[in-house]
Amino acid sequence: MSRTSVIGGFLPSGDYRLVTPAATVWLVSLVALAASTVLVQALAIAAGVVCAIAVASAWRGWVGWSTVSLVVVVGGMAAVTAGAIAFRLEARAVHPLSHSEGKTRVTAIIRDDAVALGPAAASRVRVRVDVDGVAGRQVAPVSAELTGGSSEWSELLPGQHFTAVVRVARPRGGDLMVARLSAVSTPTLLGRPPPHQRLAGAIRQRLQMVSARALGPEAAGLLPGLVLGDTSSLDAVVREDFRDAGLTHLVAVSGSNFAIVCGAAVMVVRIAGASPRVTAIVGAVIVVAFVILVRPSPSVLRAAMMGMVGLLALAGSRHAQAMPALGAATIVGLLWWPELAVAPGFALSVLATAGLVLWSAGLRDWLRDRGYRRDSPS
Repeated sequence: MSRTSVIGGFLPSGDYRLVTPAATVWLVSLVALAASTVLVQALAIAAGVVCAIAVASAWRGWVGWSTVSLVVVVGGMAAVTAGAIAFRLEARAVHPLSHSEGKTRVTAIIRDDAVALGPAAASRVRVRVDVDGVAGRQVAPVSAELTGGSSEWSELLPGQHFTAVVRVARPRGGDLMVARLSAVSTPTLLGRPPPHQRLAGAIRQRLQMVSARALGPEAAGLLPGLVLGDTSSLDAVVREDFRDAGLTHLVAVSGSNFAIVCGAAVMVVRIAGASPRVTAIVGAVIVVAFVILVRPSPSVLRAAMMGMVGLLALAGSRHAQAMPALGAATIVGLLWWPELAVAPGFALSVLATAGLVLWSAGLRDWLRDRGYRRDSPS
C-alpha cells in the first residue's frame, strides 16, 4: 500500500508499504514458534521457491513487476523469517543441553536481572542466560532459563560470565530456549561484567542507597521500581499488595518511563536551539543508554522500539515517516527476538503506536475545528 487514503477514507493518507512485510514477519514468527524444525524449514524453502518463481517470471517478461510485487515481498519476507527461526531451532536441537538429563556443569552469560519467583518461593529467583559451554566443552550460545537461590544469583549483573553445576529440564515451549536449568552449586564468576553494565549497576545501587536514606522501608524499595523497574529491594508485603491490586505494571519499565525520560531530554535539547535531526540523535542515544540502565527485557525493548519510531519521525520532520518507521521497527524487533510475536504487550504497543501515528493529527484537527484549542481556558 502506498501513500494513499484507503478503506473509504477510514485510514488517513500515508506510506503503508511496510505494513505488509511487517504483518508477514509477525504471522510467520507466530507459526514458526509453534511448529517443528522440519515444518519451519519446509516453510522457508516453499516461500523461497515462490519468491524465486515470481522474480523469474517478471524477469523474463511473462508478467509485470506490478503483478508479482506483492508475491515477491510476502514470499521473500516469509523465507527470511522462517529461515532465521529454522536456523535457531536447529541450533537448539543440536545443542548438548537438548539431550542432557540430570546434572551437568555449564558456562553461561547472565542476560537479564533476576526475577523473584513469588511469595511461595521468595528465596528463589529466575534469570535468563546464554549457555556457551557444557561439561567443559565450548558450544554455540543458546538461551536458557535458570533458577537458583536469591542470595547467590540476585546480585549478578547482566554480561557476567560464570560457571555452575545445574540440573537440566526440558523447556516449556513457545520460545527458543534450549532448556530450564536449576542451579545446584553456587556460581563461579569468570571475569567481570562489561564496563557499561558495571556503570548501570552502580547507578541502580546508588538509587537504592539514596532511597533508603531519604524514605521509609516500604517506599525505599518502591522508588527504584517506579523509576527503573528495579524491584530487588521491594518489600515482600508491598510486592503482594501490588500483585493483589493488579498494579504490578507500575513497577516495571514501560512506555511511560521512556516518554518521561526522552521527552525531558528532547525538550531541553530543543530549547537549546538544536535542529530536529540533532534532537532525534540525542534522543536515540538516551534511549539506548536507558535500555542498558533498566535492562533489555521484552517490555523495555518494545517501549524503546516505539520511542525510536517517534524519534525517526522527528528526524525527518515529517509525520508521514512515522508509519514506515513503525513497520521497520516491528520487522527488526521480530527478526531479532521472535518471541515478541507471542507477547501480548508487544501487540498492544504496536497497535497503540499505530493509533497515535494514524489518528492523532486528525483528532487534533477535529478538536481544533470545534473550538478546543491549546490556549482555551480549562
